[in-house]
Amino acid sequence: MGRRFVTVVVVIAGLSGCGCGDDEGGGGGPDLDVGASCEVAEDCFADLEGEVPGEIICIDRVEEGYCSHACVDDTECCSIEGECDFGEELGELAEVCAPFESMGGTWCFVSCEDLVEVDGETLCQDVSVDLHCRSTGGGGDNRRVCLPDG
Repeated sequence: MGRRFVTVVVVIAGLSGCGCGDDEGGGGGPDLDVGASCEVAEDCFADLEGEVPGEIICIDRVEEGYCSHACVDDTECCSIEGECDFGEELGELAEVCAPFESMGGTWCFVSCEDLVEVDGETLCQDVSVDLHCRSTGGGGDNRRVCLPDG
């Protein structure tokens, strides 16, 4: 809980409403890895050094796509240095491993679980103006994550 609590405090205390995550260069926010917009899997994780665990995927069930990778549990998310570093303003954010709708398999997503009761929507909006805190829709293993509408 310690690292996540510190992240919550930093995010709540330090955000000034950046328009982040725009892959077209207009947002001025952090470069996203998980959660970045994409058309194909090759668009994802290009800036990370090291091997991404599991299959890299561009989830096309959401508007503008969503970069992710396969996982077995939460420890496989953020396992590459820099994967969960969202820049100076946001710091490191948690990711979770969860199923997505009826897609099959489990995938890494930017988490808003720890902040839902505080202000989860603001967290997602500060990561990218296109993201909202919502359920993965994965049945009994649902998680609250930052996803675009769609």
